[in-house]
Amino acid sequence: MVSVILVAAGLGERLGMNMPKALVPVAGESLVAHSLKVALKVSNVAEVVIAAPDTHLERFGEIAVAVANATSSTTPIRIVAGGVSRQQSIYKALGAAQSTDSVVLVHDVARPFAPVELYDRVAMTVQQSRAGVVPLLPVVDTIKRA
Repeated sequence: MVSVILVAAGLGERLGMNMPKALVPVAGESLVAHSLKVALKVSNVAEVVIAAPDTHLERFGEIAVAVANATSSTTPIRIVAGGVSRQQSIYKALGAAQSTDSVVLVHDVARPFAPVELYDRVAMTVQQSRAGVVPLLPVVDTIKRA
């Protein structure tokens, strides 16, 4: 079984949108909705836990219900208040996870377009190796030091 943690507790202050980055719409849906749709398609997904800003838990819950209904998913989705750091948010989400014997995948909602195949490959590699895995993708843009 696979537990997916979506880290979405950042307030997105640098973005300057006056809302948490995870709630910013892209192509008509929030980043968290895009990420959740993919997470619910992961093979053998037992649950999804979203670490959200404590000031927006209700809104994240509404989005989770809407996505679950739109995708006809019965996978449990839990919303937890994140911490002041990414590490604390992940810690809190792990504490809320019910499937503790599962492979746990942690994904940053600010990068919502990772394909489900990537999630599945990482989960399979973790199951086979029994080690932590960080997926890497080739850089396609020019990197320049200034």
